[in-house]
Amino acid sequence: MITATVRQLAACQRTLIVALGLVPLVMVIAVCLPALVLLPVLPGGAARCSVLIGQFRSWTVAVLTGSR
Repeated sequence: MITATVRQLAACQRTLIVALGLVPLVMVIAVCLPALVLLPVLPGGAARCSVLIGQFRSWTVAVLTGSR
């Protein structure tokens, strides 16, 4: 019974790591949503908005590739 539980946990290990790693990222994106809505209307804001989205993308890639 214990070995079966260990096998099941090993099978879902990557899923758990990704889920735990994405929680802080989702929180940061949720906090930055007002900035992403307001930045494009400011001068030079579209460029800053693109940088933010690029950072979110690179962080997501890092979480997904680091979970292997």
